[in-house]
Amino acid sequence: MFNSKGNGSYNGNRGNSFNQKVEFDFEKKGYLKDGIIREELITEEAEKIAKEFNINRLSTSQLRAFFNEVKAIKNRVKEDGSNYNAVFPLILMLKSKAEYKGSSKGNSKIPAVFKDFLIANIDRLSKDKKEGNGKGAFDAFVMFFEAVVGYFYGVNGGR
Repeated sequence: MFNSKGNGSYNGNRGNSFNQKVEFDFEKKGYLKDGIIREELITEEAEKIAKEFNINRLSTSQLRAFFNEVKAIKNRVKEDGSNYNAVFPLILMLKSKAEYKGSSKGNSKIPAVFKDFLIANIDRLSKDKKEGNGKGAFDAFVMFFEAVVGYFYGVNGGR
């Protein structure tokens, strides 16, 4: 599920000194298979990610804040996707916000694994947009993120 780039392996600690980036399955496999959301994305992958968020002490308020932003963006995208390209910069802004909240200067508001999760999703959505599957991938991402939130609250009560 999680792989790390760099020396050593990802151990779930925010303060590791390896400066690693976590890799997620969806980065390579995408959200969709034959135009349909991959079932394992919203089951096994979402549950594993939620467990990592709990282990790394992601606060419910930070998770909820980012999820609410994603839902607000989804509400701006027309059902037929005709304005998806116009709304896409708002999706890109999430990456900037994740970088800001996940600052490595010791005042991070979110754990590194959550920052990596957000950035990896934005990068994946950018790739899917370039490949012509932007709106479908975005809809799948929203469902995936919602599954992560559900598992997060289910695992250890989501603190």
